[in-house]
This record gives sequence, structure tokens and C-alpha cells, in this order.
Amino acid sequence: MSNLAKLLKAGDCDSVEVKASRSSCTRKAQAVSASVQEAGLTRIGGLLAASKAPAGGLAPATLLPIIFAAMARFEQDAQVQRQGCSALRAVALQSPAPVLDAGGAKKIAEVMKRHIRDADVCRTAAVSFAAIVACLNSPVEMSQLRNSGVAPLLVEILSYHSNDLQLPGSKTARNSGTSVMADAAKA
Repeated sequence: MSNLAKLLKAGDCDSVEVKASRSSCTRKAQAVSASVQEAGLTRIGGLLAASKAPAGGLAPATLLPIIFAAMARFEQDAQVQRQGCSALRAVALQSPAPVLDAGGAKKIAEVMKRHIRDADVCRTAAVSFAAIVACLNSPVEMSQLRNSGVAPLLVEILSYHSNDLQLPGSKTARNSGTSVMADAAKA
């Protein structure tokens, strides 16, 4: 094995002097950077929001593995999880069935549970779940949602964030007529 191959395998980008090798190391560094993954997920959500229908590279079958991989790699990073839920919402608004079939509702439930004390993450996850609920038509899909375990989590989230003025379903939001979380819990 050459020295260059050993350095690349070890991930030591500072010792590599060849330009092509630096490029490879940069890509590796980006793959392990939470902020780069967060930016990528944000961009996915933006691209989907701007497009009218899924096209080519923006198809759910292409995007969902990318979204899930970033979320799995940085499970403890609240911002990556928040943007991941937002990207799942964008995919679900165009085509909810693939999101459900791929385990999107369960992934959202996992995010809510892991980051239950973070109001921003919970808000984004709840809105993402509500988007999936709003797009469903079949009893099979509704059954998948019920089995995801989100409903009890929504109730638990309200116990942590009941006074959060921006969290849908909080006391203040219920008084103003907004109850996305309550609607999603009924699913």
C-alpha cells in the first residue's frame, strides 16, 4: 500500500500534498461535518419547496436515503435533526406515501423523543408530521401513522413546552385556534 493510500485511509488530510488527495479528504471532512449536512438538508427542503412536482434527482427514492443517512449520522445534533424533519416534510408534501413506507413517521417520532426538550426541533417535527397527516388518503397509511408512536409523544412534548408561544398546540396556540399538534395526535 502506498503512503498516499495509507494517509487517505487514516483520514490524515494535513499530511497529503497531492491536490487530488486534498479534494478527497475535503469530501470526507464534509461528510462528517454536521454543519455541512445541515446545509445540505436545508437546500433539499428549499429545492423541493420551489419545485411543483418531483423530478429526476428530486424523487423521494433518491432523496429519502440521503435525508435518513444525514439524520442517522448526527442523531444528537438538534439542527441536523430539525432540518432533516423539514426535508421530510417537503418530500411528504409532494408525495407522502414514500415517506411513510420508508419509515419517515417513525424517524420523526425518534427525533421528537431524542430532542424532546428542544422546542425548535419539536415544532419542526410536529409540523412535518402534520404535513404527512394532511396528505393521507388511505386507511393503511393512517394505520402506519398510528403505529409510529407519535401521538403519545405529542402529548409529552406539550408537558415540556406548554407555555411556548410558537409551538403549535401549546396553551397559547390553542387559545388562538392553532392546534397542529392536537390534530396530529388524533391521527
